[in-house]
Amino acid sequence: MKKAPNVKKLPKDPLSEAIIFAGDEAWTHAKNWQNDNPANDEIPPVVLAEKQLSELDNLIIVNQGQRYASVYRAGTLTEAQTTAIATKLALAGVKKALFYAADYALLEDWTSQLPRLKSDAESGNSLVVKAPYEEINLLQMADNEKALLLAARYEGLAIHPDSEAFYRYVSGVWEKISPLELSREMGNIYRQYNTNFSKRTVNNVVEALKIIVPVLGEPCKEVIPFANVNDH
Repeated sequence: MKKAPNVKKLPKDPLSEAIIFAGDEAWTHAKNWQNDNPANDEIPPVVLAEKQLSELDNLIIVNQGQRYASVYRAGTLTEAQTTAIATKLALAGVKKALFYAADYALLEDWTSQLPRLKSDAESGNSLVVKAPYEEINLLQMADNEKALLLAARYEGLAIHPDSEAFYRYVSGVWEKISPLELSREMGNIYRQYNTNFSKRTVNNVVEALKIIVPVLGEPCKEVIPFANVNDH
């Protein structure tokens, strides 16, 4: 499965935002965005022009584990293509996605629909996208890439800077999560993709997770550390 233009240039931080322009005028709008955008963002946006829209089934549009995405309609974009893009984001682990017009006016907040779109695709009930399970080869993925798959299983995940303990953000509170639970969830991922694993390979992924998740106390989008976090 190949990547859409500029996906390789997206930040590796899963809490960064992916900007996507989709439609038959996507290249023009993407260039205009790079020259002048409200956020002064220097990262080139992902482009889904006519060619890319025709091959969405076999295209990666964001990094696996990406949490935030904003999609801008750039010219003609069908309803089926729009739904396919939202579904691809859901399958990648995106937790918050917004859909904008070309003039940056918000058209729709997809966030509440993402779990349903993901579930439909994974169960084979999506009319626009097939779940890409067969396209993922865990044996060919680096530990940090597998760690992104693991991080995508949790709504919010961060690490304590001193104890290196993991915490997840649940209903406004940081809850400690054990390495065993993370290891077992990684085991579930290996089984999901019919891949054999060892304790060492799972441990390596959990160790890589320490590097890619945010550190408690550092400001990050949509996440506010609370004083309830203690190292117990």
